[in-house]
Amino acid sequence: MRQAATQALSAYGDSVVEALLPMVEVSEVPIEAILRAAAEEKTKRLRLRAIRALGEIKNAAAIRPLRQIMREDDMDIRRATQEALSKIGLAAWARYGAVMALGNIANCRAIPALIRALGDHSEYVRGEAARALAKISDVAAIPALIEALQKDDHRVVRREAAAALRTLGGQSPAVADALRSALDDEYWEVRVEATRALGRIDDDRSVEPLVKSLEDTSYTVRTSAEFALANLGNLALPRLLEIAAGPSSPRHRPALRALTQIFEEELHSWIEYLAECPDEERPQVMEEFKEHLRKRKNQGGG
Repeated sequence: MRQAATQALSAYGDSVVEALLPMVEVSEVPIEAILRAAAEEKTKRLRLRAIRALGEIKNAAAIRPLRQIMREDDMDIRRATQEALSKIGLAAWARYGAVMALGNIANCRAIPALIRALGDHSEYVRGEAARALAKISDVAAIPALIEALQKDDHRVVRREAAAALRTLGGQSPAVADALRSALDDEYWEVRVEATRALGRIDDDRSVEPLVKSLEDTSYTVRTSAEFALANLGNLALPRLLEIAAGPSSPRHRPALRALTQIFEEELHSWIEYLAECPDEERPQVMEEFKEHLRKRKNQGGG
């Protein structure tokens, strides 16, 4: 039903934007004192009132503390806690659906609300907000997406922020800096999105970090780094040729595959030979290859 409602609202388009915007906002009521009462209050009646209040406020920051309370033996406490968690969860799904619909509609009026949604207490809402901002494709969202990539504590949100920056980042040096830092993220999903995005930004400072990513523990990141280096073309070419001429290493074959993507098919036989020749012969073969490239360039072959 929630999915169907989201799809139906998306189909209405711009006419429902103003109705959806308030649904994205979260309560600003401070809940720290109420959480303490829910967990520590000695009077059961007051504890129940605090738990029910948390359900009405619908702040997702209360979910973890309430889950702890759910482990208690008192059936009344457990029942009230379950009801509060249900209300909080359903409210988060409502915000998630509203954010998704706003992204599908892609009206610029939603940008401020979607940027605020990047700070939502629910990681699902934050991740969907990043996707929605990518769909609207307005550079005004870039600073907030960079902050989400750098600071959010959930990998899905950081991944979606990196993917959104791939769409919105253009040739921004600030975006490139943030994406290079994300190559060290502990989760491969974030690293792979950062790698793909860097392949679209013509910045020679990305070459060495991407070369390092050729040895990433994730196969997908390694493959994405190959494509990214190939996309950088002439910016990456000197470093790739240097690796190709050097001794065998984990970077060697990925660098050769990137070169294969850069050069025309008629040059692939050279690259294939570089992959197979002994280490001691490789520098000489590479010099011959470079000479061949120079001759092609002088003859107007590019």
